[in-house]
Amino acid sequence: MTFWVDPLEPPAELRPEVITSKIRSGEALLHGHIFDSETGLPIKGARVRLERAGVRSQTNARGYFLLYGLVPPMNPAEDVPGSDNLIVYMPGFKTYRRANVTIAEERPILLST
Repeated sequence: MTFWVDPLEPPAELRPEVITSKIRSGEALLHGHIFDSETGLPIKGARVRLERAGVRSQTNARGYFLLYGLVPPMNPAEDVPGSDNLIVYMPGFKTYRRANVTIAEERPILLST
């Protein structure tokens, strides 16, 4: 059985004032932490990318990544924000793919995998 509990103090990179300071006009901010599901330890060096946008990042020693993607145009037929596929790759681990992640301006997207 695995329990994930929130820390009393959020990591520095997840504090609201830090996130707000990183928001850029015309770009979506995607960030989060990558952990090994068996050990619970952060994964350093995992490659994170948005497939269609072609932007990439890599996790640090704490498993944290941050990347910016240009905000795709709204789909006028459905009046919904654009999306992209998020891919996380690390040798020795199963590749993680999350399809159709919403990419919207000024709405930071926090991911934990």
